[in-house]
Amino acid sequence: MNCPISGFTSYPTAQAAWNVIRLLTGKRALLTHKQPGTPGGFAYRCIYCHQWHITRQQSRHRPADWPRRRRDLIEREMRA
Repeated sequence: MNCPISGFTSYPTAQAAWNVIRLLTGKRALLTHKQPGTPGGFAYRCIYCHQWHITRQQSRHRPADWPRRRRDLIEREMRA
């Protein structure tokens, strides 16, 4: 499903978005695709559709403790 405002592909949870990032930037994907992506990526929650999108650019407004917050968010979503 795509976001109605931005048109980006939406993912229902942060874990699903991070799994896609991991698949797209894994060693196998980097070796087998004609135009390999760059390693890395970021997931963020859309303010319009409240789903998750992926991007290659890190947000300028990301707090310094983002890795801990990301881990806590994924744990909360897995419990829900």
